[in-house]
Amino acid sequence: MKKIYKYSNIILIAFFIVLIMLRMFYKLDAIGWQDADEAKHASNAYETYVSGNWTVHLFRWEVDYVNSKPPLYFWLTNIMFALFGISTLTAKLPSAIAAIILCAVLAVFLYKQIEKRTGNQNYTLTAVLIYLATFLAMDILFDYHMFRNANFDSVYALFMLVGTICMVKAQKDNRFLIPFGAMAGLAFLAKGFNTTAIVFSAICCIPFLAKEKRIRYILYSVLTATLVVLPWAVKRFMFDGTEFFYHMFFSEAEDKIVGGTLDFFRIMPQSISFRLFFGVLILYVLVLIIKYKSVKEFGKAVFSDIKEYKILWIWFWVPILFYSWAGFCNEWYIYPSYILAAVLSGIYAGIVIETIGESKMFLKLIASAVLCAVLAISAFDGINRLGSYWLAGNGGGVEFPFWHDVEAIREKYGDEYRGSDVYIEDISHYADLEEIDIADAPITQELFFDQIAYCEIEYDWRAKTGGIDAWEQAEDGILVVNKDIFDRYLDRLAGHVIIQDDGYIYLIHDMY
Repeated sequence: MKKIYKYSNIILIAFFIVLIMLRMFYKLDAIGWQDADEAKHASNAYETYVSGNWTVHLFRWEVDYVNSKPPLYFWLTNIMFALFGISTLTAKLPSAIAAIILCAVLAVFLYKQIEKRTGNQNYTLTAVLIYLATFLAMDILFDYHMFRNANFDSVYALFMLVGTICMVKAQKDNRFLIPFGAMAGLAFLAKGFNTTAIVFSAICCIPFLAKEKRIRYILYSVLTATLVVLPWAVKRFMFDGTEFFYHMFFSEAEDKIVGGTLDFFRIMPQSISFRLFFGVLILYVLVLIIKYKSVKEFGKAVFSDIKEYKILWIWFWVPILFYSWAGFCNEWYIYPSYILAAVLSGIYAGIVIETIGESKMFLKLIASAVLCAVLAISAFDGINRLGSYWLAGNGGGVEFPFWHDVEAIREKYGDEYRGSDVYIEDISHYADLEEIDIADAPITQELFFDQIAYCEIEYDWRAKTGGIDAWEQAEDGILVVNKDIFDRYLDRLAGHVIIQDDGYIYLIHDMY
């Protein structure tokens, strides 16, 4: 019976690993850019790569102070560009790869934690299985601003949560504070100001660190983090002094602070992964109530488990409470807490199985029913989401006609226009924007960023500022205008050669 239990766990673990891999990589590039940040980051990475200046990131070939994040993600993307070529896929790969590494690292960490506690491989495998199921159920992390997107958050979460593991280890050996410092420095290079949550989490953990040479190793940790960041910081300072750092520490946060918010507490219960997490915790409480009929014994068991995994709970709660207090309303700021919820789901599932032990059959049936429900809900949702990926890239998004236009030009003209300057007239600047009724018209600044990224990533066009006015002053280059805008400027654009005519008009300086 034990062998059947063991092999069933192994087969299910393999099944969920396959589903996670598919959700991470299947048709990764088919859906295009999911938000303005992702599109803009792709352009930043492209221009960094082409310019060869990896210290200062550009947007439309000018120094970018709006995106005031350090450049680690651009470096990783540039490595992908160098290895596999410039494409939408390679712009997203660093996030997906970081997510897979993180998933694997946390699975190994969880395995060792439960094995050390129970000494039972079957309990350990069940814990890992529930963790993987909860990880798979984190829909929003796969589909928005994280695992499958060219944003900084997946890489940041990798370093933050590996740092959390180091902090767990530092409870017994303060030497782990040195790699924690390295992880904190890399997290800063990935996401800048957001590392504040890491600092506060680490401060809350100080009382629980090993006492031997605690202060010394804390200083070593700070020194390590500084050494990781310093080379880039010095080079950046030599370029524009404190200007970029001012934007990174102040402007980055200024427009996001809205005062205390409870938004996160309203959002979290809406996630399937958090519902599964709550389900596991409810099962844990129920099992303890039945197991320990005394309130005192129940409270003692709960407190003991919280105490044992206190570092994980601290790192789960501090970002949520910090960003709620500060009023940061971007949901992806607490994505690492979602991932820790998956880890804690696995841990508490393992505790449930250990607690039940040789208990009565009805208790085993209740636990089995709940844990099987977790697996079934996660598997159903994961397979269903894969079905939506299968349809990805077949149209329906307002940005896709533009993307397909660029592909059509590439197929028709080959390399003839590769490397050209491109000037895109941004119709979001027009006061009568609502009058434009073409379904595929770019009606927001976000879709304007999409257009720039598609031009640069898909056809090596160099996006420049200024639209029609700048294009007229240039000696060469491509002009892109929406058809309605083309009609407004017909007197200035008539006679120029059109190289593509669809929802958008693509013109060059040559005349008929």
